[in-house]
Amino acid sequence: MKKLAFVVSVLLLTAVFTAPLSASAAESPKIKPGSFLYGFVTTFEKVNLFFTFNIWIILGIVSIILLAVYFRRGRNALWGGLTAGVIIGFIIALFSGFNWYIVGKGAISGTMVGFVTELLGTLSDYLKKRT
Repeated sequence: MKKLAFVVSVLLLTAVFTAPLSASAAESPKIKPGSFLYGFVTTFEKVNLFFTFNIWIILGIVSIILLAVYFRRGRNALWGGLTAGVIIGFIIALFSGFNWYIVGKGAISGTMVGFVTELLGTLSDYLKKRT
């Protein structure tokens, strides 16, 4: 269980640090096409966008694995988080032109929040037994 928590935390940190930058090299007045830094900056932007897209795929796969592992336990925070994430994602999608990608992100985020809640419950039970 510790290894799984470690992998999930590493994936979440990766998602945070690979978020796309707000300004691109094409919009920057200091970096012009043909300059030495332009190639580096545009390459890093492409890599950054690649990881941003793929991190949601990776988190989606992790979410499906977590849902499969926790399926036998019946009602739990993981499935509740999935339900809440889908509902919230659906509401946000309705107001923003209805993009299914937003609903998927909501489901993945809800599943991850549910998993963290399950881990906190397990930690709480462990600490109660220990004292």
